[in-house]
Amino acid sequence: MTKLGYLIAELINVRQIQGEILSVSQFTLYANTQRGNRPGFDQSANPDIAREYWKQLNILLREEGF
Repeated sequence: MTKLGYLIAELINVRQIQGEILSVSQFTLYANTQRGNRPGFDQSANPDIAREYWKQLNILLREEGF
């Protein structure tokens, strides 16, 4: 199972409570704040790759009826 597929499986619980999902393309949320005064974004995905992951997530959400 892919990471996105796993995420969808976890989100199925949203359906059980008749909830909704707001998918926001916020690529800067992944930051390392363990050391120093400023967060490090060196392990974040390239914006183009991250955008594709987000698009894939939205496709899977639509396929699952969200």
